[in-house]
Amino acid sequence: RNTNVVVKTLESSVALVLSGSGNDSAIGSGFFVSPSKIVTNGHVVEGAASTGSDVFVVNRQIGVQRARISDIQFSDNFSQDFALLTIDEKIGTPLTLVNTQSPNDYKLDRVFAGGFPGAVIESDAEFLNLLETGNFSAPDLVITDGTISSHQKVFGEVMAFVHTAQMSGGNSGGPLVNRCGNVIGVNTFINTSPDGIRNFSLISSELLRF
Repeated sequence: RNTNVVVKTLESSVALVLSGSGNDSAIGSGFFVSPSKIVTNGHVVEGAASTGSDVFVVNRQIGVQRARISDIQFSDNFSQDFALLTIDEKIGTPLTLVNTQSPNDYKLDRVFAGGFPGAVIESDAEFLNLLETGNFSAPDLVITDGTISSHQKVFGEVMAFVHTAQMSGGNSGGPLVNRCGNVIGVNTFINTSPDGIRNFSLISSELLRF
């Protein structure tokens, strides 16, 4: 039952983020934190911020909406990697943010990652239709589950959860939520090594500070 609630919550609140054009184009994910404001990663929209290119957010509830970058903080080592987007209409369904003051308390908790990983949606007919024709269609939201493995300060700067919910390029900026559908992290990057893949989410208390 709780899983169905999480799915419905994420499907109404998580959006595909399309930014830039040409070599500066990027695909990522984001989620509503108020009816008109969307959080994503800074690196998803950095190219658009530097060139003044368009940013669009898309999901089945809101359609395609042009967004402006209200604030962005980004550094190459991920010590800052948040952006706040704003749309004109107050039509989004916001997620609740958890102030994760004691990240060790979340170890082995079940979590869900919602987003639009490119490796999955590049074969989605709705996504291809959106890109090729400009007509509205929204790819299916990809939701994976896993558990919190650990937490660490990334490069000594910012606290992140390491978790096992599968991610790939395009998940950046999407939410990591608990069983209640509340945000405990922002999916930001993966680290691939010979012994496996580690998924990193900046914890939500870092987002609240932003």
